[in-house]
Amino acid sequence: MSPVVETFYLVSLSLFCHPAIAGMSLTYALETLDAAQFGIQLSSETENLMTSVERVITFTQMSPEPGYHTKDERRPAKGSLCLRNLSLKYVEGSHPVLRDITLDIKDKEKVGVTGRTGCGKSSLVAALFRMPEPDGEVRH
Repeated sequence: MSPVVETFYLVSLSLFCHPAIAGMSLTYALETLDAAQFGIQLSSETENLMTSVERVITFTQMSPEPGYHTKDERRPAKGSLCLRNLSLKYVEGSHPVLRDITLDIKDKEKVGVTGRTGCGKSSLVAALFRMPEPDGEVRH
């Protein structure tokens, strides 16, 4: 409350009752405002947190996008990877960003992919995760 309103409230209340009661009622009014402000802050924070919960529930109920199912649902026993004639286009009818990549990575081998900007490092990872669906063969 502003000092002017507090003074007006205190003076008008002291005309009708004892000054001690007027002071106590002013103290309770200020505490009530603090409690109301805290309650509004707490309810706003709870609403924000529930929005996050709603998003998680929505994502769990979404149907999977096409092309993200593997033919063999079993997990691979070994960590080998075999790419045969892998090509990737982001837009149908455009030039491929990856062309005929063939490689074999054996189990427990460590491989690093390096290169300049725009040489296809991220496109290779996108092809492995099938975003978008690549042409060619990817086996484990």
